[in-house]
Amino acid sequence: MPQPTQRQYIATILVWFWGARLSLFLFYRILMISEDSRFDNMRNDPIKFFGFWFFQFLWVWVVSLPLTFLNSVSMSNEDVPLNSGDLIGLLLSIIGLVVESIADQTKFNFKYVE
Repeated sequence: MPQPTQRQYIATILVWFWGARLSLFLFYRILMISEDSRFDNMRNDPIKFFGFWFFQFLWVWVVSLPLTFLNSVSMSNEDVPLNSGDLIGLLLSIIGLVVESIADQTKFNFKYVE
């Protein structure tokens, strides 16, 4: 089995870190507000409820395709060193994570904190 490349490790760690941050924020938000009104219209209609979850699944699958392709076996065989494009991508990922974190907390404070 081929060894993962640095690019694969970095991209996978960034995605895991982003997912963990988002999950923890959503958990924190539901603990603080104790409800999620987005589901009120769907709870009694199984078709709407299924549609909501199906499109969430579809969205996650489509968005995760680049990481899936990057981590495929055919990409593991490439021993290409990291380059300036990788460093720019890493920097943009970190900036995006910070901006998203600030935006989530700011919106939460605006909507729910008095």
